[in-house]
Amino acid sequence: MKTKCAEEIVPNTWGDLIDLDSKTYNVTDEGVVEVDNDPAFYDIEIDSITNVPFGKVYIEHQGEIIEDSVYRLSSYISKIPHGIVDKRRPGIGATTLEINAKRNSIIVVPTKILAYNKAQKHPQCQYVGSKINNERGATSKAELYNYLNSDTVYKKFIVVADSLKRVIDLIEEKVYNTYFLLVDEVDMLQSDSNYRPALENVMDYYFRFDKRNRCLLTATMVEFSNPCLKHETRFYLTDGKPKRNIKLIHTDNINALVKKEIEKNTNEEKILIAYNSITQILGIIYNLDSDLQKKCSILCSEASEKEAGEFYAVLDNNKLPSSIVFMTCSYFAGVDIEDKYHLVTVSNAEKFFQILSIDKMTQIAGRCRIENGLLSETIIFNTPKDKALFDDGTFQEMLLHKAQKVVDLYKAADEISRNDNNLIRLFSIVKKAIQEKATEKVGGEEINLTRLNIDGEYVPAYFNIDSIVEKMKLDTGYYMIPEWMKNELAKSFNIITFESINEDVDESQKIAEEKSSQAQKEQLDKYIEEAIDQIKQLQASGRLNNDELKKLIRGSKRNTRDFYERFKKLYEYADNDIIINELWEIRAENKKSFKDINNAVIFWALEENHPIKTDLSSCLMEGNLYSSSELQEILKSITTYHIFNSVKGRASVSLIKSFYSLDRPRGKYKVIGSNPKGFTEHKMRIGKDENLTGLILL
Repeated sequence: MKTKCAEEIVPNTWGDLIDLDSKTYNVTDEGVVEVDNDPAFYDIEIDSITNVPFGKVYIEHQGEIIEDSVYRLSSYISKIPHGIVDKRRPGIGATTLEINAKRNSIIVVPTKILAYNKAQKHPQCQYVGSKINNERGATSKAELYNYLNSDTVYKKFIVVADSLKRVIDLIEEKVYNTYFLLVDEVDMLQSDSNYRPALENVMDYYFRFDKRNRCLLTATMVEFSNPCLKHETRFYLTDGKPKRNIKLIHTDNINALVKKEIEKNTNEEKILIAYNSITQILGIIYNLDSDLQKKCSILCSEASEKEAGEFYAVLDNNKLPSSIVFMTCSYFAGVDIEDKYHLVTVSNAEKFFQILSIDKMTQIAGRCRIENGLLSETIIFNTPKDKALFDDGTFQEMLLHKAQKVVDLYKAADEISRNDNNLIRLFSIVKKAIQEKATEKVGGEEINLTRLNIDGEYVPAYFNIDSIVEKMKLDTGYYMIPEWMKNELAKSFNIITFESINEDVDESQKIAEEKSSQAQKEQLDKYIEEAIDQIKQLQASGRLNNDELKKLIRGSKRNTRDFYERFKKLYEYADNDIIINELWEIRAENKKSFKDINNAVIFWALEENHPIKTDLSSCLMEGNLYSSSELQEILKSITTYHIFNSVKGRASVSLIKSFYSLDRPRGKYKVIGSNPKGFTEHKMRIGKDENLTGLILL
C-alpha cells in the first residue's frame, strides 16, 4: 500500500468529539454548566474549543460554589479531534483524553521513557518499545499478540516512532480504518528528525490512516512544509497562555549566568535548569563548588545516561530528584513535574538544537503540574553572532525546490535505468553521491533535505525542512536584537525585569568547560570501543554482513552511528583491522577526515586495469618530484573524466596522498609508492567498467 495525499479537507463535527453517554460542560454567561449531549448537534462542524477554564478553578455550578474543581479537556469532549490540533498550552489532558476514548488507538510519543510512564499510569495501555533500564525488557512479539487478543475492550498502544511499524504490521491493513493514530508532541519529531531519520516515517504511515482517524497534536506548533498537511483540518483547543512572571536576561556568556542563578538560590529551594546540552551542563556543574556539585542531577534520555555519568537521574514519583536539577529536551514535553521549584530556561541561539521558540519555553514552564509550583521563572538567552539574512518569505520555498530537484533527479535516474542492470548499478552510486550533497548547513549542523520513505522512495525530508525554517525565523526574528525578545514575550507575559549582562570567561570556567569537553570525548571513545567490539563479535562468529550492520546502525546512539556507517561502506574492500584502526583515529573528527580513509580503501580495491589506476600510474612515476600545481594539473583531467568532478588547490595533494605515499624534499612532492595505509588483503574488487562517482569522495 502506497502512502497517499488526499486533498479533501474533512472538518470535525460534534459527532467526532463527543459520546452521547458522556458527561460534558458548556460555558454560559452564568458560568460552567453541565449539559446533555443532543444527537441533533452531531453534524454541526466545530474548529475550536475556547473560552473554557482549564486546571483548578473556582466556579459556581447550580447555585453552589465548588472549590478546587479541576477542568481538563475531558470535561468538554470525549475524543480528541482529528487533523492538526494546536492545544496552545500544555497540561490540559489531551493525551489522556485519547487514552480514555472509546475507540482503538495508537499513540506515538517522542521518547520511550514517556511512552513507558504513560503505559504505567494507564494499565489499559500496551507499551511498545525497547528496554527501559532494568525496569522492563523490550516489548516482545508474544506480548503484543497477547494484548491484541486480550479482553481489553479498546486497545491502546503507546509507542515510540521506531516501533510504530511493529504495531501496524501486527494489526495489518485493517488498522488504517479501525484505529485512531495520535502523534503526540509532533514538534519534537520535527526538531529531532535530522539525527533520527526514522521519525518522519511516522508521517508515511499517518497519511495511510483515514482522515477522521488521525491527529497531529502539540502545544508548540511549528509550521509544516509538507504540502499534504495543507489539506488537513486544523483545530484549536484553548485561548491565550497561562499567566507567567518572567525575569529575562540577555548575555554573551550563558554558562556564567546560569552558575550565578544557582548560587543566588540560598534558600535551599529546588532549582530546575532547562538546557539542551549535556556538555554545557557538565561545564556548569564542574564550575560549581564541590558542595553544590553534590546537589546536582541531570534529567536526560536513557541514551545519554553515560554522558551524564554520575549526575544521571530520573524523576522520583514526578518529583525532582535533587535540589539542583538540569534537564535536556527529553523532558521538555510530556512529563509531569509535581514539585515546587525555581525555573531557569536557557536558549542558545548559536546552536541549532539549543535555540528555543517562545512556545517551547511555554511548554517547558508547563511541565510544572501543581498550583503555584513555579517559585520564579528566569529565561537566559543570547543572540546569534552570525546574523542571518532576513527571510523574504522564499526560504522555505527555496529548500523545498532544492529537495524536489534532487528527488526528480532520482526519479529520472530510475526511469532511464529501468531494466538495465548496468545503469541501475551506476545510478545507485550516483544517488548516494547526490544524497551527500542534498543538505543545508545550519547552526553548525548538516541537515539532510531528502530521505527514503517507507516505500523505498526518495522524498523531501519535510520535518528537517520545518526545523531549518524555524531556526531561520528565530534567527531573523526576535533573537536578532535582545529588546525584540523582551517585546515579544511581553505580548503574552509579565516581564518583571530585563537585563543585558556581559560576562568574561574566567579561568575557572575555562577549566570546567575543558573538563566537560574532555569527559565527552572520553565517553565517545567508550562508545566507539563498544562499537568495535560489536563488529569484532560479528566477524568472529562469521555473521559480519550488511544486514547485521544495518541492525547495529538502527539500534545505535547518535555518537556511534557515523562509525558503523563508515565501516559498513568500506569493510567489503580491504583489511577490517586496518579500517577499524583508521576509523578509530578520526572518531571525533568531521567528514573531511573520513575522505582520506575512504579514498585509500577505494583506490586499493580497484582492479589493476581500472582506467583511473592506470592513468595515474602512467602520470605519477615512483621516485619523481612534482610541484603542487603539477599534481593539480594531473588530477584535473583524470577526475573530470572518471568522476565527473575536478579537484583544485590543496585538495589535489590530499587526494593523491590517499592513493600514494608522498615525501616532500626541497619543496616538491616525491612519489614513494602506492597503498599508503598498508592494506594487505584484497577482498571485493572494483572492476574496470565501474564508475567511481559516489565511491571516491572529493
